[in-house]
Amino acid sequence: MMKFPIIIFFLFFLTSCANKNNIPDGEALAKIHCASCHQFPEPTLLDKTSWEKYILPRMGFMLGVLPKDSAGNSFIEPIAEKEAFSNPLIFRKESNLTNDEWKAIKNYFLENAPEKLAENPHPIINKYSNQFEIKYPDYFLSPPSTTFVKIKNGELYIGDAHTQKLYLFNQAMHLKNEAKTSEAPVWMNETEEGFLVTSMGSFSPTDAAVGQVVYLQKKQNSQPFILVDRLKRPVHTELADMDNDGRFDLIISEFAKWTGCLAWWKNDGKGHFEKRILRNMPTP
Repeated sequence: MMKFPIIIFFLFFLTSCANKNNIPDGEALAKIHCASCHQFPEPTLLDKTSWEKYILPRMGFMLGVLPKDSAGNSFIEPIAEKEAFSNPLIFRKESNLTNDEWKAIKNYFLENAPEKLAENPHPIINKYSNQFEIKYPDYFLSPPSTTFVKIKNGELYIGDAHTQKLYLFNQAMHLKNEAKTSEAPVWMNETEEGFLVTSMGSFSPTDAAVGQVVYLQKKQNSQPFILVDRLKRPVHTELADMDNDGRFDLIISEFAKWTGCLAWWKNDGKGHFEKRILRNMPTP
């Protein structure tokens, strides 16, 4: 006579467990999907308002579960939409997340984020050191916007985004020479006859193709000339003979806001370089 109640209780127990197991685990889902693109962010990194109004709408758009307008008009420039949206490593056109799973991810961040971030006291910065001596140069840039620093043979090279110039200072920190570049010079390669200067073209994050690699000759009164232009925020250039034809080729990293790539540019020996992509992703 006791078999039926026992069976009914057992079925109820199984049903309860099944319903509980069907509830999506927001933390586990977040660690899978969020960490597939970048390092997993703990909810405590930001306050609840920042997660709710800014980060989660953009996260949902990039995961393919929210429409584009949820991320805001300034999130991506129109010039980058076609290229960025066609790259599945950046944006997902369709998501394998269900609505319940996305809701669980949102709830996980919102339930564990603080209402307000704690203001931790910053350690006092000591302006002086027993190892170094502070010396102020006579030459000042205002406003300072240094994007490149290189020390070679006791001399100092500095690239400045505001003045769009490359400066050379001697050991006494006196200005020795300067050359006009485009905005934000960030890298320099030296050859026997001159310098290749890589400029981002924009100090601020952008997908506009305004970067350049310019050649500055060492001989006096020579004019610089552009080797490669229309680059998307290039940040690094190396020289190498990639095809063993006796001419130097360029390996350039483009690191724009959403687009960019790593490519080698074949030197045809006539002043032109042909782009050949190595990695179709923004590359620092």
